[in-house]
Amino acid sequence: QRGGRREDVYPRLRGLMKEISPPVPPLLRDLARIRHFQVFVTTTFDSLLAQALDEERFGGVARTTSLAYAPNHMQELRRTLAALPANAPYVAWGRWFLADRATRAIAPGFTITPAEADKLAGESASPTP
Repeated sequence: QRGGRREDVYPRLRGLMKEISPPVPPLLRDLARIRHFQVFVTTTFDSLLAQALDEERFGGVARTTSLAYAPNHMQELRRTLAALPANAPYVAWGRWFLADRATRAIAPGFTITPAEADKLAGESASPTP
């Protein structure tokens, strides 16, 4: 069968990759060795990058945190982020990004909301009597 919806194809490919368990490509190993990189983003359906990080940085021990995103699984991503410690890299940003836009702060680490920021901007733009 040719083609198909990504939502159907990716899970099958992911399952196949787990089944055949290919070796980590050398380029992913090279990338994992760059210690200055702490956060990686990939759009693939496999876990080879996480495997490369675990093998190159942690002697094969599974210590890499991997978060998967799918537009139809937002609640799962919210639960995953909620379960992580607040000081985990980029957790604050992820929680902010997924929060309700109407009530969230203007940016991670801030407490002021967009409505409050607009009000302050209006007040500062008004001439003083």
